[in-house]
Amino acid sequence: MKRVYVGGILTEKEARVLLVDRAPTDPWMAGLWSLPGGRVEAGESLEEALAREFYEETGLEVEVRERIIAIERPDWRVEVFLVRRLGGSLSEGTDPHISEARFFGVYQLPERIVLEAQMALVKHALHVGMTVTPNDFTVLVDSAFSSLFYTYLAPQFAQLRSIDGFELLEYIVVTTPHRKFKSCIPYLLADCHEDARPYCAMAEVLFAIWTLLDDLCDRRVTRYGRPTTLRSFSLQSSIVTVFTVLRSLEQYLEKNVGPAYSERILSSLVVCGEAELERFENRDLESVEHYLEQASKRTLFLRTAWAEGLRLVGKEKQARFLFSLHETTSKLGQIINDYFDLRDLTLRDFTDEVVSYYSIVLRRALSANPSDLQTFLDLWSAPRTEHTRERYQRLLRKYDVQEMLRQEVLRISDDVIDRVRNSGIDGHHKEIVIGWLRLSFRDFVGEDDLQDDYSRQLEAFLGAFSSSCRSVR
Repeated sequence: MKRVYVGGILTEKEARVLLVDRAPTDPWMAGLWSLPGGRVEAGESLEEALAREFYEETGLEVEVRERIIAIERPDWRVEVFLVRRLGGSLSEGTDPHISEARFFGVYQLPERIVLEAQMALVKHALHVGMTVTPNDFTVLVDSAFSSLFYTYLAPQFAQLRSIDGFELLEYIVVTTPHRKFKSCIPYLLADCHEDARPYCAMAEVLFAIWTLLDDLCDRRVTRYGRPTTLRSFSLQSSIVTVFTVLRSLEQYLEKNVGPAYSERILSSLVVCGEAELERFENRDLESVEHYLEQASKRTLFLRTAWAEGLRLVGKEKQARFLFSLHETTSKLGQIINDYFDLRDLTLRDFTDEVVSYYSIVLRRALSANPSDLQTFLDLWSAPRTEHTRERYQRLLRKYDVQEMLRQEVLRISDDVIDRVRNSGIDGHHKEIVIGWLRLSFRDFVGEDDLQDDYSRQLEAFLGAFSSSCRSVR
């Protein structure tokens, strides 16, 4: 017989919802936020169990109202109800496994939230008429990936501690806000098969290694507004980790997976390193194809990890699809990164004397204007000063290169989404991938695009997400 759990949604002013933080001693959800609730005991009704759990965990007396959702898993199910506050005092609960109780907005949910709680909250918000903007869509899709990672994949990730340098890699994963699609996409396309977890967790490890290498090459001390390992662990520790982690990773993979898998993963990281080095040597301002091909090579490790892991759990069709798709999306991702670099006027291409997508686009746009072209070439070869930087910015504005990149991102994105829709993978897998591809749309859509029904798109994504999670244990 399945175990039965209950959870309650208590909303107060500004539609903020009450969550509880599970202490490290909690046997099932340690370190995660969840809805107040717990297991139904023998002889209890669902309503009685929820009222009891709510009081024990939060100190609040509640009236249990209508049931809004039931989430089924192979060994258990959870019934989620709306509740109304009757009395009591918040944070005076008696459950020793609760560290804190706090209200959150649905768009500010903690990253470490139990998957089923996140899904119930967002589906309820949609049911009562929540309007979804492109930004909201990005926040809530990212939140779904993070909740899946921390609920079901993070324990597997933690088992990789025997790899030398894991402390730095874990720091990178934890301090990268959201963006856990790297492990969740293959996990969802494997329909959350338990055997897929080690390979999906490996994707996070490999991306952390790439991030460490990228930060070293760019001498980056902050990423996403947070200190990188160069600042938190020192430059020396970061460099040493690059060397030690690769050998340790090879030994771990050979022992736990096999030499063939290990060889493919390590070879893809070597290609990544070579392409990263080439980025600083490339001075070709005319070949878009070469620039994007090198960008694709820099993330070969990720699609290799995705494909090899899916093959090992018998998902050959999904493996071929993801590998091929990522060759295109990695190039799109580089254009998006360069767009942000231009939008924020970081202009790393000019400062660090490396080629970027927008410098190539500008070079092409100048071909019809010999005078401006000569100015550009002179600036590119001149010493970098504030004056030459300002002149470079004026050229970028004059030819509206930022808008060119925006239109290019939207065009390629539409083509990729059409490709997914016409692919042979299952329908719910298509919606998951499309949701992932739309994560960056909030930064590119114009006023005309805001008429799109992002509520409907979010509902489709969540429905597909739920379908893939039915077998999760």
